[in-house]
Amino acid sequence: MSDEKHTDLDHAAAPGGAMFSCASCGHTQALPEQLLGREAKCPQCGQHGKVVRPPQPEPGVDDVKLDDLVEAEPPKAVSATPAESPGALAVDAGPRLETTMGHLRHFFSGNLLVNFFSGIVGGGYELLVCMALAMLALTVNTAAGLTPHALVLTLVPAVLGSVFFALHGRLPVALGGPDPAATVSVFLLLGVLSADLLGHVSGATLTATLVAGLTLSVLLSGAFGVLLSRFGLAERVRFLPSEVLGGMLAGFGLLLVKAWLEVMAQVDPALAALTVLPLVEVPNALASASHIWGPAVGFGAAYFLVQMTLGGLIWPLLLATLTIGVWNLLAVFPHLVPGLTTGPLSGLAVLAAAQPGLPPMLDLSALPGLFQAQHLAHIDWPALASRADFFAAAVVVAILPSLMRTPILESVLERDSDPDKQMCMVGASSLLSGLAGALPSSLSLSGSLGLRALGAAGPLAGFTVGLACLGFLLAGQPILQHIPTFVPLGILLAMGLVMPVSWLLRDARNPLSRKDDNRAAWTSCLMVAFLGPVLGVFATLGLGAMLSLARAVSGGGVRFTQSGDVYHSNVDRSPAERRTLRERGGQILVLRLQGFLFLGTLYDLWRIVANRLASQSLRYVLLDFGAVTGLGASASTGFRRLETLARQRGLLLYLTSVPLELEEHLEGLGYRMDDSGGVCRVALNLDYALEFCEDAILAGVAAEAGDGLQEQHQTTLEELLAATFPDPRLVPALMKCLERVEVPRKHRLMQQGEASDCMYFLQSGKVQVELALPGGKLLRLKKMGPGTVFGEMGIYTNAPRSASVIATERCVAFKLSVERFTLIQQKAPQLAAAVNRFIVTLLAERVAEENAKNRAAQM
Repeated sequence: MSDEKHTDLDHAAAPGGAMFSCASCGHTQALPEQLLGREAKCPQCGQHGKVVRPPQPEPGVDDVKLDDLVEAEPPKAVSATPAESPGALAVDAGPRLETTMGHLRHFFSGNLLVNFFSGIVGGGYELLVCMALAMLALTVNTAAGLTPHALVLTLVPAVLGSVFFALHGRLPVALGGPDPAATVSVFLLLGVLSADLLGHVSGATLTATLVAGLTLSVLLSGAFGVLLSRFGLAERVRFLPSEVLGGMLAGFGLLLVKAWLEVMAQVDPALAALTVLPLVEVPNALASASHIWGPAVGFGAAYFLVQMTLGGLIWPLLLATLTIGVWNLLAVFPHLVPGLTTGPLSGLAVLAAAQPGLPPMLDLSALPGLFQAQHLAHIDWPALASRADFFAAAVVVAILPSLMRTPILESVLERDSDPDKQMCMVGASSLLSGLAGALPSSLSLSGSLGLRALGAAGPLAGFTVGLACLGFLLAGQPILQHIPTFVPLGILLAMGLVMPVSWLLRDARNPLSRKDDNRAAWTSCLMVAFLGPVLGVFATLGLGAMLSLARAVSGGGVRFTQSGDVYHSNVDRSPAERRTLRERGGQILVLRLQGFLFLGTLYDLWRIVANRLASQSLRYVLLDFGAVTGLGASASTGFRRLETLARQRGLLLYLTSVPLELEEHLEGLGYRMDDSGGVCRVALNLDYALEFCEDAILAGVAAEAGDGLQEQHQTTLEELLAATFPDPRLVPALMKCLERVEVPRKHRLMQQGEASDCMYFLQSGKVQVELALPGGKLLRLKKMGPGTVFGEMGIYTNAPRSASVIATERCVAFKLSVERFTLIQQKAPQLAAAVNRFIVTLLAERVAEENAKNRAAQM
């Protein structure tokens, strides 16, 4: 090494605490400790490198001075940015800001043709959803005049949400659009307001108040979403039990089916007349009206089966397209199926003009209420205030679905999305949608996953979906007459059935689902279905809060976090190996978990691992489940995120003390516990996992050194003792007093309870110390390798052996009996004193290590 490099290294070891070392030219330079982990540019060759902690040499006797015992003054604050000079390093202060070209590359990432094709297919699917949800406008009194603009209400949030997520989102294929539960909630609010005002106010007041209620509910939803993100509360929602919130959405699916019945009654008054018939006459009346409800129910059942079995976007879209094509073909030849292409199912007349000369769909001047100043005076504000509970429920239902779907989409896409930023985008798109007089915008999980299944990998796909919906919004009205009414009605029915089936029955097959999880989901579903959208929603939130509180009381989460450079396995190693583990043990992160685990607690765990990766190198993450009392169904999403992080960053996850039932559940989720090529492994306990990771680190260091630590297996005991014996000159004399013993594998060198008559110096191989417990159980206390000593207490006491020592592989040991040690004390007191100091130092090191381990466990 050159003098320049020696000088740099010595300077780096100064109280700066950090060092830059260029791998290209070898230049090194000391830096303040605050710059650890940053990227820097070499001032000599211009190559980039990383600021790391300098290697600390093992202190010697001469290094200890009297001044070291005096407490040093607190170090003065050092500026994080070094003064600029010709030789100064260009240290990056943080992540580089994305440029315009970077945004463009992200926007057009992936295969452009695949993204564009996926966007076209996704746009067609989103149009079907919007048309189906637009039918819910029939549940509001037609005197309000909202029905002709129903498609505006649903298409605007699809356009704004998809474009917003594509331009500003971190999830590349995220789609926005009207949410079924939120749409039902808003229309139920408008229906209640209509019932309150009908017959008591003029038509102008009714219309203005309903439009004001629609706009106000959406604006409140958007504002609430933005406030959640600003105060960082979106992250906390993940601690609400997902099974309870899923049950709430399932309950809104049942409300959607109920609303579908009202829509069918509005489509044909003959169906409404069935409600006043005696129960015995209903079957015959239904049979006679089967030509009205039959196509909608038949298509809805087919659409439901396709979604539940095939999934994706293409198959539902193909089914709808084929149905529409056949219906239009029959319209050309009406004699084939008389009456099918005429009457109330003849086209989307309900979404077309209610009177001649309807202005274009996006002409918001045609909408009354907040969009025309002269209508503001007609709004019945006390009526709106009297339904504040409905507004609050609508806000909750508009916000929660997006928060629930974000972690699921993150898990599938293997991408991290800040929930607060995601919630801010949802809130902003809803605010704009409310200003446009439309419904709130939410994250569409089925649409986003469908784009992913089609191969989309960039925001261009979602942006294309928004453009497709915008094009239909501007010029799609002539197409409505070619779409039979039973198609959106069938899709609406299928959506109402999919929601409870997905959130209740399909989620029940989750290997982590428990009976109490399923009971909570069904309870929240039934509360929404029977108590209504207000009491049901708030009762569900109360149930979720109680479950969250119960889980918080159980102390679920990370109980203990420690690094492998301090927390070691119960394996006695040679001094060189201990020094290596102190230097490289930071590659191991130990996390002991406790209590009840669910999505929120596992996201905390994920953040701990991610933060450790950002600050230092990490190779192994050990998760101990010994104190875990249970896992919620949502934990599967958290495990997926952790597995994705491990796969992306080259980590190995060790799950220790895992109950058999939990191991089976994790295997049911797809974890390959016995696959050496996977990222997840299972160990009997934390000690075994630590031992494996330490052995891997030592083997890696030996491979780097070429021969270094590997030579220890061929090194003689005399060479091993020379590094640690108080007086190395006396080691040859000690060797003459020892008896060489070759021990086969599984041989028992010491038996618990036997008399203590000797000690052993281990030259090669490994032994295991076991303690026999009542009931025939065996507890492994520690493992010992070359250069270690065991049985030393037998030299000084007459107490029986406190544990057994068994060779785990072929060993070579040297035995020092009590008789020979007595002779050493009589004939070579200087050697005996050296042996005594050696044993005392050994015991002191063990006590110090155990104390450090106990302190780490209490942190």
